[in-house]
Amino acid sequence: MPRVASDNYDFLLSCLLDGQGLQFLPQWNALPYIERGELVEQLPDCWHDQSAFGPWVHALYLPHRRSTRKVRVFIEYLREHLQGKGLI
Repeated sequence: MPRVASDNYDFLLSCLLDGQGLQFLPQWNALPYIERGELVEQLPDCWHDQSAFGPWVHALYLPHRRSTRKVRVFIEYLREHLQGKGLI
């Protein structure tokens, strides 16, 4: 059976959207594609552990960049967006 392996998430997602196989995706990432009908959930009972990709979202930044307004605004946006979707 042919297999594709990569550490490039965008490449793997493009393969999936092109109909090339199955992948485990975080729910927050897959949901927009499922809602648009671009992906179909398979094996829904296979795993329901929403922490399968980690129960946390990490915002990573360089130590000297934390105090910039852009970083603070972006982190706050992420927090509000994910809370609005019930993900945190």
